[in-house]
Formats: sequence, C-alpha cells, structure tokens
Amino acid sequence: MPNTVSSAGATPIVLAYSGGLDTSFLVPWIAEHYGRPVITVTVDTGGID
Repeated sequence: MPNTVSSAGATPIVLAYSGGLDTSFLVPWIAEHYGRPVITVTVDTGGID
C-alpha cells in the first residue's frame, strides 16, 4: 500500500490534459502520489475529428 497523505485542506493540483489514455491514467496516480486533490481541465479546440 503506497504511503499517502490526507488531501483534506491540501492545495489542489490543476491539470490541463488531453484526455487520452496515458494522461487519464496519471490523474489518480498524481492524486495518490502527492496526496492532493486533482482538478482537471479539458478544452475542445475544434480540431478535426
């Protein structure tokens, strides 16, 4: 079991990411590793589908 710190009262990490598999995997890892809540931001830039 990883050594984690309670995120209560911790400053959140704001993460702008693509939403792909690799970055989606990292969201819970970052929260667990740093013991801080993660706020994610995604933006539809109107790219070609």
